[in-house]
Parts: sequence; C-alpha cells; structure tokens
Amino acid sequence: MRRARDPGKGKLGLPGGFVDLNETAEPALAREVIEEVGLQVTSIQYLATFLNSYRYVGTDIPVLDIFYVCRVDSFDSMEAAPEEVKQVEFLLPLEQHLDEIAFESNRYAVELFATQRANDNKTALVTEPTK
Repeated sequence: MRRARDPGKGKLGLPGGFVDLNETAEPALAREVIEEVGLQVTSIQYLATFLNSYRYVGTDIPVLDIFYVCRVDSFDSMEAAPEEVKQVEFLLPLEQHLDEIAFESNRYAVELFATQRANDNKTALVTEPTK
C-alpha cells in the first residue's frame, strides 16, 4: 500500500499498526488489516520479527515489528482507508519496488517472504520484469 501520512508518506508499506492495551499480536493484525485496507484475514502464519524505529512527534521510538503471512478469502471488500492509505497496490518484489518501501523492517519481511516463496516453489526470486 502507499502510505497517506508520515512517516513514509507516499512510500510503500504493509498494513499494520500498534497493538492496543489488552490485545495480542494476531487480533491486532486482523484489526489493522480491516481498518487500513478493508480485508478480512482468514488465516495467518508467523514470518519474522525485525527491529525498527518509528518517528512520532519528532522522536524516534524503538519498536519490534512482527510479520505474518496472511490469507483472505476475497478481495471484493478491499478499499484503502484514506486517512492512512493513499492506494492499494499489488507488486512483485522487484528491486525498484523494494527501494520504495518506507521502513527497512518491511523491506526485510518482503525479501524474506519472496525468498521463502521462491524456495518453496523451487524457482528463482524475481529480480527484473520478464518480457
């Protein structure tokens, strides 16, 4: 998705956010995906965690980003929440797209997902568009 606000306004990111008080990571993930892109998550599988720094009111706050691979049954309800998401895009993990990602942790997660997917499918990671 393209972020509608800072940090990283206009850059690529993954749906996500902060875990609320008395909430665990998985329900927070499902809530954030619904809030940001209108999709109902039907299953999740842990991918990885990465350290990150989130700029808030001029201060860098250290955070731990948790990444999951999610499934949805349908994309019919997909709609960008305009206050957070400029637009939703489906992109291959090509170098030019990876360079547009707002947060390093998101880039690491996308690269890891692509590598694992390539290994599972016994195919090479896509590095340039096919003609």
